[in-house]
Amino acid sequence: MVSAVRTARALARATSKQLRMDEGLSEEKAKKSGKYKGFKVTPAQVQDIAKRKLQDLNARDLDHAARIVEGTARSMGITVEA
Repeated sequence: MVSAVRTARALARATSKQLRMDEGLSEEKAKKSGKYKGFKVTPAQVQDIAKRKLQDLNARDLDHAARIVEGTARSMGITVEA
């Protein structure tokens, strides 16, 4: 059970790191709030990250993986364009 929690945390970090890398964001841009307000990702970028992370995510298909990546982006404060 503990290893599953650690694995889930590592995957969450990896997805958020991938979002930061794709957007060219740095930790300094988050400032003190810890959020990346004002930054956006396109659905194409979300799909690309989901394709790369599909094996690591607990998702049944690519659409479900994309929704997981979108949720990670929203929790970071990144706007997901429609």
